Amino acid sequence: MTVPKDEEANRSLLGSYKLMEPSSRPSKAKQILLAISYAVNGDIISFQRLASSRANKLPLDIALRILLTYLPETHHPSLYISLLRSLAQAPLRLGRKLNVDLSTIDDLSEGEARRGVRHLRLLPLRDPATTLPSTADALSHFLVHRARRIEEQTGLLVFVLALVAPFLNESKELRIWAFATLIPLLRQNLDALSPEELEHAVQDIALSFYDNASHGNRTRGEMRYASDTIKTFYPQHLPESVALARTEKLLAATHALSFYALTLQPGIPLRPASIRTHPDPITLLGRVLDQNPRSYRKIDHLLDIGRDLAEATQIGPDPRHHTGQSAADGDHHALRMVDRRIIGMAIEAALAEDDFESAYDAVMHRLPVEPLSGGLAADGITAAQVPPRSRMDDEDDFSWRAAFLTGRYRPPHSLPRSSSRSSPASSSDRHGLERRMELLSHALLLAPPAALAGILAAWRQCEEELQRVLAQDGGHDDDRWNWSEHRPTVPSPIRSPAVGKLREASGWDDDPESPMGLFDVARGAAAALSRSAFPLRHASGRSRDGSLDARDRLATSTHLPDSAAGPEDGRVRKRDMVSSMVTGGLASGIGWVLGATPAQPGHAPD
Repeated sequence: MTVPKDEEANRSLLGSYKLMEPSSRPSKAKQILLAISYAVNGDIISFQRLASSRANKLPLDIALRILLTYLPETHHPSLYISLLRSLAQAPLRLGRKLNVDLSTIDDLSEGEARRGVRHLRLLPLRDPATTLPSTADALSHFLVHRARRIEEQTGLLVFVLALVAPFLNESKELRIWAFATLIPLLRQNLDALSPEELEHAVQDIALSFYDNASHGNRTRGEMRYASDTIKTFYPQHLPESVALARTEKLLAATHALSFYALTLQPGIPLRPASIRTHPDPITLLGRVLDQNPRSYRKIDHLLDIGRDLAEATQIGPDPRHHTGQSAADGDHHALRMVDRRIIGMAIEAALAEDDFESAYDAVMHRLPVEPLSGGLAADGITAAQVPPRSRMDDEDDFSWRAAFLTGRYRPPHSLPRSSSRSSPASSSDRHGLERRMELLSHALLLAPPAALAGILAAWRQCEEELQRVLAQDGGHDDDRWNWSEHRPTVPSPIRSPAVGKLREASGWDDDPESPMGLFDVARGAAAALSRSAFPLRHASGRSRDGSLDARDRLATSTHLPDSAAGPEDGRVRKRDMVSSMVTGGLASGIGWVLGATPAQPGHAPD
């Protein structure tokens, strides 16, 4: 007798097992019928208990074919994802007893069970309508076949996404199928799906490619699949998607980093997944600067990477906001902090490579002077007109430290501190000291009050060295040497209207060319502090009885010695202008030392 083909195929389900089994351990035929009963009724818990028991005799492919054939497509995938994982991982059965209802098979004889199995029509795992490679594992074949049946039977693409997305990281063949088949299907049905569910599904697919990529170049390999997945939907079809915008920023930053040597462990290139999961991805730019000589010269490129990383990891503003559009102040502060941090790292890298010129340029031109609490803004606005330092400003330890480190930097060719008076002093030594004082003055305007004492000590040390250099040079104290050649090309705070405001507040406006020593600078700081401490009273410039208040008298009663160098050339001595910058730092941090004590509540100031 010729055996029907389907019946012959189903005989393989039974194998060469014994015809009879103890009642506590059902035969393979009975287990197949029991599993089918659970699948038809959607009893996932009992199915999983059967699969995880020590009595289980169902191979993976048979269990998956039973689910594929009998589990209703309307059953939400989230209810059986854990079952699929347990089947695929083939967990060790640690002596678990079969704790399920066996009533449906108790009355069946073994012969009846075997005949019932021979008449089954289980669907094959491999879907003849798809082109999944034969190298794919059994679970991938099940997922693809199941996804097509869900879409055909219900049209619920949301169910398809919920089924496939959790397993994308585990199968390259499944990811490629999702890109080639599922992504176009989603694009055609943008109006069934809600944006929120769709955008996260697309993000999941893109990130599955990203996390499995071996390099960061978005034009090759799995990074290309990730990039193309995002571009299919963003920004053309889902322009308001924050999730996809952040993912695009992550891809852009990763691609840019791929052009640098970058390793976390010696000899092991950084993988994209390590970037996404890094607790502080901005630190990776520090490694770029360490591992790529002269990369600090590409500071604009590094800033772009840092901003993309910040927005991708949700520490920056909404990436959908383009240049010129408004965003929350906190977001702007976050990006500003990222910029300062990267600039600070680049400055330190330049100093490590003995490139003082690049470090000096970055400090003076890329680290703006922000208004200090109780001080003056860089553009000459009084403290009464500027807001107090924000929390983000107070947390900025990068800008002032970078300026301080650069100001303390001693080029290898410079004169040592203990140099003899007989040693010749060159103009470059003098110029270098003046620029270091300029940097330290800049650091004073950027630093919090607690850091001012250390910066002032370094500034004073530079001033003493400059005096020694001047003495070695014959005692000529004409700071106008070759000034036209060394004048910075970009305006810096030392030539801002703030200098004039300080002189006016301190009574120096009668002789703008007069030199300012460190003590004179301190007296000016006290006057500036007095104006910022009582802005309402100084709005009129006088107290209630019309007379000058005590701090105005302090400012106007201080007299400065005549200038050693006359104003005939109409040019400001560079060292004096640098001293004016120190005034701003002193005013915000240590003015109280000079007697500028704020009034106590309920008391008029002295």
